[in-house]
Amino acid sequence: GFALACAVGALALTATSAAAANFTWTGAAAVGTPAWSNATNWGGAAPSGPVGTLDFPKLTSAACTAVPPTATCYTSNNDVTGLNVNAITLDDGAGNNGSGYYITGNPVTLGAGGLAASTASGNLLSYIRTPLTLSAPQTWSIDDREVELDGAVDGGSHALTIDSAAGQLDIGADVEAGT
Repeated sequence: GFALACAVGALALTATSAAAANFTWTGAAAVGTPAWSNATNWGGAAPSGPVGTLDFPKLTSAACTAVPPTATCYTSNNDVTGLNVNAITLDDGAGNNGSGYYITGNPVTLGAGGLAASTASGNLLSYIRTPLTLSAPQTWSIDDREVELDGAVDGGSHALTIDSAAGQLDIGADVEAGT
């Protein structure tokens, strides 16, 4: 009985570790192919199921700094269904013509890590147009930038705290969260 219990525990640990994988957006696929399911946009593996953090960083590749960009870069479309993400981070520097990320697509379930948006390049505007469902209480941090939220946010009974002391969150969608 003891050996079996240890083996089951090891399997559970392995599954949990795999579920916590983080993904960093590269936007390296050709212009017009912003799909999240395209592994090229994530540097080799696309997210699915439960994951750790989806990181959307400042992009410095030649394809993304070219004018106009020769890759998808700051445009992304979530075509993955059933995505459960602990956290989303945006740190995009100067993206498309001085704007930030443009994120659209299927709903995302967002965990306790919440949303963090910052930039070292001054006030930029990023758009999040994908619906978000909160699976835990969380704090969103908007620092030195502006984020426009156009996808619905459903928090159920989970509290949502927004810390935007140095930034701005524009809400153009329905937001329902606990208090």
